[in-house]
Amino acid sequence: MKKFKKILRSLKRSFVTVSRFLRFGDSHKVVFFETLSSENKTLPSRRDVLRWISPILKEMGRTFVRAYRVGLGEAHTLHPDPLSTAGGESYGKCRIGFTYKNAFSLSHAPQGSVSLNLSDEAAEGIYFWVGKKFIETGDGLLDLFLEGKDSTKIFSKKLNALHHAWDLFYFPLAQKSGEYKFTWSTQGEKKDLLLTPPLIKRKQERTVLLLIADAVRPQDIGLYSGAVHTPMLDAYFSSGVLFQNSFAQSNWTLPAFASIATSHYASEHGVVDPDRYSRPMDRHVPTLGEVMRAHGFYTYGSVSHFRSNQAYGHHRGFEHFDYASTMQEKPGTTGVAGQNNMHRQLRELCAYVDNLRGVNFFGMIHFFDTHFPYFYNPYQLNQHDLLFQNSLEYSVRKPFTQQFTEEEYRYMLHQYYTRLAELDAALAQLFYVLRNRENVTVLFMSDHGYCFEKSLGHDLSSDEIATPLFISSTEFKLEGGKHQRVTQSSVDILPTLTTLFGIHDVTARAGTSLFDRSGKVLQKEVAVSELIYHELYQVRLIGKKGATLLFETKRSRKSGTIEVDQLFIKDNRFDSPSETSLEMFLASVESSKLFPSLKKKMCELIRSGENLQ
Repeated sequence: MKKFKKILRSLKRSFVTVSRFLRFGDSHKVVFFETLSSENKTLPSRRDVLRWISPILKEMGRTFVRAYRVGLGEAHTLHPDPLSTAGGESYGKCRIGFTYKNAFSLSHAPQGSVSLNLSDEAAEGIYFWVGKKFIETGDGLLDLFLEGKDSTKIFSKKLNALHHAWDLFYFPLAQKSGEYKFTWSTQGEKKDLLLTPPLIKRKQERTVLLLIADAVRPQDIGLYSGAVHTPMLDAYFSSGVLFQNSFAQSNWTLPAFASIATSHYASEHGVVDPDRYSRPMDRHVPTLGEVMRAHGFYTYGSVSHFRSNQAYGHHRGFEHFDYASTMQEKPGTTGVAGQNNMHRQLRELCAYVDNLRGVNFFGMIHFFDTHFPYFYNPYQLNQHDLLFQNSLEYSVRKPFTQQFTEEEYRYMLHQYYTRLAELDAALAQLFYVLRNRENVTVLFMSDHGYCFEKSLGHDLSSDEIATPLFISSTEFKLEGGKHQRVTQSSVDILPTLTTLFGIHDVTARAGTSLFDRSGKVLQKEVAVSELIYHELYQVRLIGKKGATLLFETKRSRKSGTIEVDQLFIKDNRFDSPSETSLEMFLASVESSKLFPSLKKKMCELIRSGENLQ
């Protein structure tokens, strides 16, 4: 009997260790069914044990489902970005852990090659990544060669010498030029290895970073208001360009991110529905990542919310795409804090920026930690709200139904300020690494704003759509200082980058560049912001000095059709609705990329003066 119990304990330890590893990537975190562990100070009663049998079995089942989907199912592959040469069936966007890369699956192609043009005298070496699935533990062998006039073995490793990760390698090119082939060959058993196409290191490099902090308000950043939460951001962008009238194209993450990627209005790209009838971005519209990749940049994407992940096509164009959600979905709630992602995201970004020297590098990083539900940092000093009794989750859910009390308002605002200050401090490491890079351009913005002062509603108030936007560059001589130019932050980023880098973009975009080719700020009078949520459609025109027009109508949630005939002016704000200001709005509507029938109706309402005060 004792021997039998010993075997059971051994099996339990093995099962727990494996389940921890499959779920968390290590064997140290506690899973739900370990409630019965002898590590607990107070053991459960028999009644508790019987009551827990069902949820324990369910959680054990979920553990193995997650293990298959997340671990064993890591062969899950997305459509890859195109190669200059044919990639074949073995080429896809493959995942290890949280990260997708364009790679060849060597289990499908044990031998193969890709062309490599080294005729450029500036080529100094090649980078490449090798990935291994964690279930592969055999003694196979991987050899890599550069084949041209001669053949050079540049890599040879046994499978068990590789890691369950994307391992980065570099091979210097010693006086090699001309046309080469980057070839691979595997020996032994057929194993599931992943190999990326090579990346050439050159003498010149460019670095472009688009940093997007979710739901950050401009008034909380020192350069805008003198606030004390962001000393690192204030110092880095103090000599850059700041736009004081920057507005998001929509008031929440899903449509705003699609607008950033495509420079299309929400009514045009249609990525607007949070649960039903959801659809990804149109594959015929090149995204920001695809445009930058097509023009010689190594593209790096890191997002932290499911509204901006690969399900909606945001992986497209990124050689490296990392998605790990900061927020976890929980039935009956708006979500709960999952993990503190900002430090991991910045640590990995800094490693890539520091390691990939001599490479044109474009990175887009989305930080969700500044958006509710705010992740609780166990290492922070708690010296505020010691008498506040409710949980953070309760306080996050309340604004969906009613306004905060004064005490709740201060509590939530402090949680937000803490996360913003934590992000600012973490950015110091990135700004330090960037000092060693040449030709650096950094943009910092938010996808939308946020309002703590009222119950959470779906509207286009200034608090919901006002965003920070500033730019710093060591490559371009930009017209620095604070500018009153009205900016559509969501849709103006893509045209701005294509203009600065001289990229010819043949796709019609809704946004316009912030600068001309010389770096001078281009003027713009009006921004357009849309709200499309369930059966509601609103469009707001925002001009200088607070002038605004708000239109509203209904839409079909299933077909996406906007009921243009029922459009009316819901609200307007003018110092005085002069002929000049109305003409400004008319001109902006006529030149916008809104649908023709919608533009026609809006112009009719403006000319009629209906509901204008």
